Amino acid sequence: MSDVTATVDEASRWAAELTRMESRGPGDIPNAWQRLERRYGVPARTFWALRYRRPKDLWASIYLRLRSAYEAECLRQVERLKHEIEITKAVTGADDPVVVAAEGVVEAALAARAQAPREASPAVAGQPQRVRGDDNGGNRMDLGRRPGVA
Repeated sequence: MSDVTATVDEASRWAAELTRMESRGPGDIPNAWQRLERRYGVPARTFWALRYRRPKDLWASIYLRLRSAYEAECLRQVERLKHEIEITKAVTGADDPVVVAAEGVVEAALAARAQAPREASPAVAGQPQRVRGDDNGGNRMDLGRRPGVA
């Protein structure tokens, strides 16, 4: 598998997870994409393309936005879990095995996030770059720009 294919696969996995976390049910997927677009700036059509028609290449700016959105959403989920743990502590006590196990999950998630290396942004001088999947100049989906919009 090439690096580009792996990159598109990773972006597709992030998009699917973001959709799963945001969606309220099977009929809510387009609405979830709209909410994610408003919250994180990733175009809803990007989620659609990564789900239904995988591109051969992907703008680096879109890839980085998806990664940031995925990381932010995971952190948001950890914060929600912390809140649920506090509620459970108040009901069952801090010594309850469920509370201890849940706190271990939170600590492990935060430790994994701290150990994950952050890559520098590849965008130079604000210009988007592409992660290329082919070099034939064929029709590639432009997931980062709308025609006529700067």
